[in-house]
Amino acid sequence: MVDRYCVGMQAYSALDYSAYKENKLVNQPTHRYTRRRLHMCCGYPNYLDEDGYKKANPETYFRLVEQLDNSMIQQVSIEDAHRHNDLTLFDHFTKTSIILGSFAIADGRVESVEEIRKRLQAALEHIDIERLIAAPDCGLGFLGRNLAMRKLKYMCQVAKTL
Repeated sequence: MVDRYCVGMQAYSALDYSAYKENKLVNQPTHRYTRRRLHMCCGYPNYLDEDGYKKANPETYFRLVEQLDNSMIQQVSIEDAHRHNDLTLFDHFTKTSIILGSFAIADGRVESVEEIRKRLQAALEHIDIERLIAAPDCGLGFLGRNLAMRKLKYMCQVAKTL
């Protein structure tokens, strides 16, 4: 049900949806070792290296941040590599950890270690290191094993040095 309004990230539709608005879906009791994570999809291409596929309005995350930070969601996954976000968004997350998309999943180009490091360091100007988690933007299905492993290797190299 959470995905119901993910097409084009219609933030106000999601906030108006009663199960989400009342946090019934995310605030139900869960096992004490479960982490509650939410991936906020920004858009998904039809194939690798597709140009111009539809992406959500960059302001969408700002519309949702207060509701998310006050829910029982502990970690929010935000795509950032294929289109950088305004990192001041992270200033508004006071409790929630950010899983930051550190490499693009729809681009055959391998991001350099320095590119990934620079972006993660910029994010750290807005969120504590304990609440920042490096990750891919989304699923790795388009990349193929070898390309995905190269991208993951560079991301992990950077994460270990921060």
